[in-house]
Amino acid sequence: MGQLGNQLLHALLNLIQGLRHYEIGGPLSKTTMMMLLLIREKSEENKKAGGVAGVIASTLSTELEVSKPAVTKAVNYLEQRELVTRVNGQDDRRHVYVMLTSKGEKTLEEAYQATMNSMDHLVECLGELDTELFIRLSGQIAQACQERHLPR
Repeated sequence: MGQLGNQLLHALLNLIQGLRHYEIGGPLSKTTMMMLLLIREKSEENKKAGGVAGVIASTLSTELEVSKPAVTKAVNYLEQRELVTRVNGQDDRRHVYVMLTSKGEKTLEEAYQATMNSMDHLVECLGELDTELFIRLSGQIAQACQERHLPR
């Protein structure tokens, strides 16, 4: 098992190194793209549930597994770039919702298209069967990693 574990370690390190140089996010950093995607996704969920078309910072903190001050700093950065705006809740003014601006939507869509072009290239290189296998295996790896770090 030691030899196989060593090969797995090297394969994962090579994957991480390769992804550092791969275009994900287009003009946005990977972190910024993740944040904007999450804001859009959670905003749409809230809107469908009859709520505000925005997301509160604590939801972002929980979903991204980062501290609330880190989320505040990231939202401040996005707000300075006019990609998001903050809106006070109507029912509870203590809740501040983060929403994408039209510029944020447009920027996210451009980044998403650039990322999808990169993903299409990977699918072309791997082929459909190996891509499906990779998706399945990477999901299993992610789940195993999460299970290992669950509080007991």
